[in-house]
Amino acid sequence: MDLLYLNLHCQIPAEFLTSLDLPLVFLSSLILSPFRVIGLNYQLSSSTSQSSLSESLKNLKAWNTKSYKFKTKEQIPRQKFLKIPVFKSYRELLFCISSKKLSTLYAGNFWENNFFWASFKVKCALIALIGGKFIKDPYANTFLFASIFTAYDLFNYRFELITTKMTYEHFHYGQNKLKYANSKYLGYFMQIDNQIKEFNHLISPASENPVVVTKFICWLYSMVAFHNKWENEKMIDLFILHTIFYPLTTAQRRIESQFANPALQPFRYKNILHALEKIYYQEGILDGLYRGFMLNTIYMIPRYYILPPLVYHFSLKNQEKFNAERAQM
Repeated sequence: MDLLYLNLHCQIPAEFLTSLDLPLVFLSSLILSPFRVIGLNYQLSSSTSQSSLSESLKNLKAWNTKSYKFKTKEQIPRQKFLKIPVFKSYRELLFCISSKKLSTLYAGNFWENNFFWASFKVKCALIALIGGKFIKDPYANTFLFASIFTAYDLFNYRFELITTKMTYEHFHYGQNKLKYANSKYLGYFMQIDNQIKEFNHLISPASENPVVVTKFICWLYSMVAFHNKWENEKMIDLFILHTIFYPLTTAQRRIESQFANPALQPFRYKNILHALEKIYYQEGILDGLYRGFMLNTIYMIPRYYILPPLVYHFSLKNQEKFNAERAQM
């Protein structure tokens, strides 16, 4: 059963979503997600035949490709698929969700899929990866399979799924009004993906859970896709993108110089906290952001916000003068 398809159940209308900010959309996804879980359980329980169950497991395994150690259907208690939750009130339903009882009723992690689903609705799935990596993934427990993915491989796979494997139709999913915006988001994602590919050959994981400096920068870099919804914000987007891109090039120079010198050890991160410590205190990312902001302030603000109005005002005055002289002739 295709989880990408199931995550699009209980959709909010596109006109409603485009008028909301991210917190409101995420809140609405939390409210609607119980009904999506119930519908998913009902579909799983209606699949009583062995063939349909095996097909669902096969599709689920295909969605989580690479190095997952997947349990066979003999190892999975069948009654967990057939259990349909019954709630006396919506209050009881929310209580079950808050206590994570529903998370054991279907294939996958409830909160992780909920984050992923909410990000699809606002066309920026990378925001889900931020919450997943910092909060959930280090302490995640899987239900159907025992993953032997590292956090590094899991992020790479999901990022590749978002940036390269997903077709254009997946991004708007029939919402024709958002096609133009999705092409912009897809362009941002492809830029980030190309940057990550340049770093992959430079980074050697040191432990079971390595975290790469470029991933954190790319997370920040990807967040700017939210702002590029309207054409009148294009200059603001360029300003933010170039500001965040500056420390990325700084980190690239640091890593390349380190690998060029055999006496230096490559960047290695033991866990998320260790990576944050190195990124913000030892690798000068905050200084890079500050320098990038100052350079853009000196260069882009005069270019895009001061000179164009002056040129427009000057051309308008010349046009009025030309029209007055032409009328006197």
